[in-house]
Amino acid sequence: MMHVGRAVAFIFCIFVSRFYSVDAQAKMITGLRYKSFSNPLGSLADGSCCDDPSLTAPNCPSDQCDVSFLPCATYAGGRDCAAYFHTPTPVMFDDDSFTLDNIIGNTKDTSSNLMVFIDSYSPDTINFNILALENSGTSSSLIANFSFVIDWMDTTFSEDDNWHVLDLTDGDAKLGLDVVRQCTKYYYGGTCSVYCKPTYQYTCLEDGSRNCTDGWEGSLCTDLVPYCASGLCQNGGSCTNIHLGYTCSCTSSYTGTNCELQATTTVTGPVAASSTLAPATSGNPTSTASRSSDLTTAVAASVSGGLFTLVVFLAAGACLWMKMKKRWYRRKVQSSPSPSQSRKASLLTDSF
Repeated sequence: MMHVGRAVAFIFCIFVSRFYSVDAQAKMITGLRYKSFSNPLGSLADGSCCDDPSLTAPNCPSDQCDVSFLPCATYAGGRDCAAYFHTPTPVMFDDDSFTLDNIIGNTKDTSSNLMVFIDSYSPDTINFNILALENSGTSSSLIANFSFVIDWMDTTFSEDDNWHVLDLTDGDAKLGLDVVRQCTKYYYGGTCSVYCKPTYQYTCLEDGSRNCTDGWEGSLCTDLVPYCASGLCQNGGSCTNIHLGYTCSCTSSYTGTNCELQATTTVTGPVAASSTLAPATSGNPTSTASRSSDLTTAVAASVSGGLFTLVVFLAAGACLWMKMKKRWYRRKVQSSPSPSQSRKASLLTDSF
């Protein structure tokens, strides 16, 4: 078979699965990356040579195998390849040993090898089998069967999302793999069973626990911080918690942020009295007589001010009326014709 050169190849197979538990639906991604393959004897699993079944190892010619990989994943106790099964990868022609990097295969239509599946899986283990196949026309023969197990409960497997190097063997054949396991977005923990999606009330820590933002507390960060617990509202006021603070509802005698101000009454003009702020005093309160005297003085001052304003308004109005009357009289005199002008006008009219 013509040698077409060694292909440098890479395959990254992503296995996306779903896990249902009592508390949450866990999500996990498993990635496989083929790194290297070695079949130093150039033989099949039965000992015969790749391109010449009449010969057996160790008498096989070098670089005669045309290798492809067939991945399969099975859940613990489940049907074979029920978790994941894919068609064989593109073929590495005429190569018994090679490394894999970017693409797998050496033809134009085999450079894309991203494979994804979504399925439900067991929280226990999953068994992987990767078959190395010799491709001869329309048929294929087994070179090696590489198998390994991933334990979903092994929390060290997914720490820091590290790639784990696996060196697998079957007879004289060897396969190098990189394996990684990650939780999907919003899922945390060694088994990806902790769900946490950040909100304005909390952020998510590396283990999926909630870190409450300012103003919120509790295991779920749904409780407002009880600012009212310190008794901030004074003089019988009632306190209500709000986000990042509190509000005080004061009695009718007090006002202010913390009901620390005593409400007093003043009158400004002939309108109803309005509430004003004044510091609360700890000494004897102002007497009722003193309050009445202050109110009478304020009313008298208001009335006097009103009478003075009325007199000024009337005087100004009288002056304005006299000026307007004088202007009207002047205009009337100027517009009236003299007796001689009247006679001339009548003569002209009579002549026609």
